[in-house]
Amino acid sequence: MSARLHLTGIAEERRAIQALPRTLAARTQAEAADPIAEAAAADIRASYPRRTGELAEAVEVQAVEERSAVAAAARVVNTHPLASVFEHGSQARHTALGANRGSMPPGNVFIPGMQRARRQFWPVVAEIMQGEGLRVTGDA
Repeated sequence: MSARLHLTGIAEERRAIQALPRTLAARTQAEAADPIAEAAAADIRASYPRRTGELAEAVEVQAVEERSAVAAAARVVNTHPLASVFEHGSQARHTALGANRGSMPPGNVFIPGMQRARRQFWPVVAEIMQGEGLRVTGDA
């Protein structure tokens, strides 16, 4: 007596599993990385003080060229030359004659805004993975 086992759909399942990293990366880019980066940039722009508006105008979302086909990434930057000084503050400055020109306290706008965006990112990634049939456990 001989038994025969015939499986159908294995080739399709194998192709789907091989395509999964690219599928996840594309969905994560479109549904998480890009929209969250745009929202973070808008939030950061709105949080800067409105003296001249130069710091807010310099916030932009840049394309990430070195991203691989199986990764999602977005880059939010402030291209203003004084953005780092505003964010981190400065020490007290004095002239050669000793006159105090004061210090600048940290602005704390960009970094907290990006930290909020990163906290929003990972739950969306978990939802995308679950939508593709994967089980997600733990916290990011």
